[in-house]
Amino acid sequence: GTDEAALISLICSKTPKQMNDVNARFEELYGKSLIGRVKAETSGNFQATLMGTIRGPMKELAHAVRYCMKGWGTDDRGLITLLVHLPDFKKAALIKEYKQEFDRDLIEDIKADTSGDYERALCSLVRPAPDIWAEALEGAMKGLGTSDELLINFMVIAKDEMA
Repeated sequence: GTDEAALISLICSKTPKQMNDVNARFEELYGKSLIGRVKAETSGNFQATLMGTIRGPMKELAHAVRYCMKGWGTDDRGLITLLVHLPDFKKAALIKEYKQEFDRDLIEDIKADTSGDYERALCSLVRPAPDIWAEALEGAMKGLGTSDELLINFMVIAKDEMA
C-alpha cells in the first residue's frame, strides 16, 4: 500500500526548487518520473494536490488553465480566476510553459474557446501590457484621423504604467 503520510511530509513540505531537485533525483535513481508514480498510487483531490506540488507553480498554472479549456465547454470561472491577477513577468512564463507542456498556443486556445469582448479580455490578461498598449495606440492613430482624445488618454495613463 501507499504511505500517504510519508507522501505528504516528503512532497508537501518542499519548495518548488527543492521539488525540482527531488524530481530529478527520483528519475535518476528509479528510471521513472515521480509524477507518474504518484499518479499510479493516488487518486482524487489527494492526487491533484500532490501533482500540483510536484509540478511546481508555473507548470501547475499551465495545467489548470488547460483543464479549464479542455473538452466540451469552458470552465469560465476557473479561467477568470487563474488569469485575472497575473503579473506581467508571469504572463510570458505561462505562455512558454503552456507551449512546452501541451505543444499548443495559449492565446489560440483562448480564442478557440471564447468569443467577443470576453475573448479580447482574456487574451489581454495573458499578453504583456506593453503589447496591449502598443495595439491601443495604433488603433487610436489608425485610419483617416487620429483620435486625439483617445491618444492623450492612453499616453497619460501609460506614462505611469510604463515607467
